[in-house]
Amino acid sequence: MRQMGARRHRLAAVMVSSGVAALLLGCNPSSKATGEGRLEPGSQVLLTTRGGQPVTSSKSRPLQSGDSVEVFEGTAKVTLPDGQVLELQPGSVLVLDQGPDLRRGDLLVTAPSGSSPTTAIRAAGNQVRVSGAARITIAPSLRVVTYQGTSTLSSGARQIDVPALRTADVSLPGLLPGRPSPLTLDQADPWVGRFLREALDVEAGLESRSRGFTSQVAATDARSPAFYISLLPELAAQTALQQDLVDRFGRVQPDTPVRAGEVLIGSIVALQGQRATFADRLAGAAAFRAEGASWSLVAVDQQVPSIDAVLRMFDAAVNVAPLELAAPAPTVPPPTLPPPTLPVPAPTTRPANPRTAPAPNTTSTTRPAQPRASTPTQAPPTTAPPAVSLDPLLDANLDPVVALLADLLNGR
Repeated sequence: MRQMGARRHRLAAVMVSSGVAALLLGCNPSSKATGEGRLEPGSQVLLTTRGGQPVTSSKSRPLQSGDSVEVFEGTAKVTLPDGQVLELQPGSVLVLDQGPDLRRGDLLVTAPSGSSPTTAIRAAGNQVRVSGAARITIAPSLRVVTYQGTSTLSSGARQIDVPALRTADVSLPGLLPGRPSPLTLDQADPWVGRFLREALDVEAGLESRSRGFTSQVAATDARSPAFYISLLPELAAQTALQQDLVDRFGRVQPDTPVRAGEVLIGSIVALQGQRATFADRLAGAAAFRAEGASWSLVAVDQQVPSIDAVLRMFDAAVNVAPLELAAPAPTVPPPTLPPPTLPVPAPTTRPANPRTAPAPNTTSTTRPAQPRASTPTQAPPTTAPPAVSLDPLLDANLDPVVALLADLLNGR
């Protein structure tokens, strides 16, 4: 009886263990990826099976060859048999037919760490293999943006590697770019914040510091390696910062002034980076920056543990080091101009004899302007006109007549 009871206990333990194992296997996403993969809708997707009608699906289910997934609300994930996970954005259309084929929209591909993906993602007549994390977009041409690891883009008979922090565009199949370009830290990118959040947050601060410092440093100091060693004593132990690297970092063209802010931030990135040697980091930072990468991307590319620490080291170098900054140009006040001299109207002379005043012009048909009302002024006092003297000859003839009339009137 005791032996039978013990056997029953062992059997029960085995059954429980088997149930737990089955439950764990059921929770493992890779174990669910059978056939073409497994769909995990974040909200609702439109699923069309081969030869079937579109149906709305909001539950996890396996995918078979010929299935089409269209995301019209929320997001969706498709786990492939090799462990790759495809994340789809709204508006994306993915067809599963002997491998995933992106027909429209955006998807994020993440491969298991340390694995070599066996499944290529087809997109617009091209193929992309991702070892790390990359975004694939069709809008309408193909764009591959690699956040981590490396993506291999194949188009026609050509192939190009797109390392981390780079992007490549393909407008027509077979027309690959000569080399990838630095990616843009775009706030609208739905995944850049997941992989490059710190770089996105401090990008503006690094760029503004570089420009501000460049505008203040004298040209002779900007070209001198000793100047940067005085700001960053850690550079004294490094022999790679020579005149040629200062010029390479700081000059846009061979005959342009050295940008001191570029040299200072590049030196800090090389000091704090963990990729290869100091000389390699210095040269790599200069090359990536020359391609158009922001300082945030350069710091990530050189494996700087904390980009915020680059900001703090830059501020410490500027604030406490004895800098000889270029004096700002004196402010010249604008010239003081004399007030404008207005013309003084000539006084109007009234003619002595009103009879001789010119007659108004009556031939013009234009009505004279109505005179504006003005404040009445006091008229000058009226002066009696002087006696008018008649002609002397006339006076001599009239005098006897006047005298005769006077005698008659007086009764003489």
